[in-house]
Amino acid sequence: MLIKFKEPDPRAGTTVRMDSSRGQHFINTGAADAVSEQPQTELPEPLLEEATVAEAAEEADAVSGQPAGRKTRKGQARA
Repeated sequence: MLIKFKEPDPRAGTTVRMDSSRGQHFINTGAADAVSEQPQTELPEPLLEEATVAEAAEEADAVSGQPAGRKTRKGQARA
């Protein structure tokens, strides 16, 4: 069983795994809350900084402004 201690317990904020009967005792006395042991399926949304987006736009403009190089064909002979 996973529990998280809460105020005013000196262990407040600590999440621990313990025997279910002892953990239930702390929950019943109000010293802790039960914590789900299932992994979260939702991923947090990525954080983008405005500077990062602006830099990416500048790089895209710089790349598109360059002349295309000559491409060689492999595996095809000239007729």
